[in-house]
Amino acid sequence: MLMKYHLCTEIKSLTRMMIQTTYHQNIRGIKAKIDDFMLPLLTETPHLICLTEHHLKDYEIDVTPISNYKLGARYCRKKLKNVGICIYIQDALKFTNINLQKHCKEQDNEIAAVQLKLNEKNVYTLCIQGSIW
Repeated sequence: MLMKYHLCTEIKSLTRMMIQTTYHQNIRGIKAKIDDFMLPLLTETPHLICLTEHHLKDYEIDVTPISNYKLGARYCRKKLKNVGICIYIQDALKFTNINLQKHCKEQDNEIAAVQLKLNEKNVYTLCIQGSIW
C-alpha cells in the first residue's frame, strides 16, 4: 500500500510541475479572422495554440505571425485546398519540432507535433486532423 501511495504522490507532483495550457481552435480559414482570433489572447496566454483548418499554404503560414508566439510545427496540404494544422508556442518556451511529414497523407492523417521542455521534463503535443479515428 505504501508503494501505491508513493507512486500516486509522485504522479500528482509531476503533473503540477508540467501543467500547460493549450488553446485549440478549428479556425476554418485564418486569413480573414486573424484580428478576431487575437482578441482573447490579450487576456489569456496559453502556452500552446493549436489550429486546425487554417487553409494556408507553407509560404503563407510562414508570414502569418501571432504576437508573442512562434510557429512550432505545421502541416499544409500540397495538392488539395484548405485544411492544414499548426502549433504556435509562447516565445519564452523551449521546444523542438517533431517532423512527421513523412507520416502525413492528405485527407487521411495530417499531423503536427512539438516536444516542449517544461521544468526539465519533456512534454509532447500533437495536433491531428483527418480520418484516422
